[in-house]
Amino acid sequence: MNRLAFVSASAFLLCCFAISSAGDQGADVQGRLTFQGQPIAGGKISFHYAAGKPFSAPIKKGMYAFKNLPAATVIVTIEGAGIPAKYGSPKTSSLNVELKAGGQTVNLELR
Repeated sequence: MNRLAFVSASAFLLCCFAISSAGDQGADVQGRLTFQGQPIAGGKISFHYAAGKPFSAPIKKGMYAFKNLPAATVIVTIEGAGIPAKYGSPKTSSLNVELKAGGQTVNLELR
């Protein structure tokens, strides 16, 4: 009987660990950024959370990528040559994105 209890408890703990590990998966986000229909050659994209510091990544040839970000709705700012200043501040940017656990593509067209 003790062996059965041990095996049952071990199986239960393994299942709990697997479920909690799956919930820890962050958001892997990539995408294409364009301004007036043209790829943004270079710059910086940042995701601003309600609390804490923003996460930033370089923009290269109109593309960007983030790995393992916390899932949440964020304000997006984009800085680069020729990009209007309103996109560079979380107070004036109109760009919002909902980040979900797992992989997702978020393409943004600035006008």
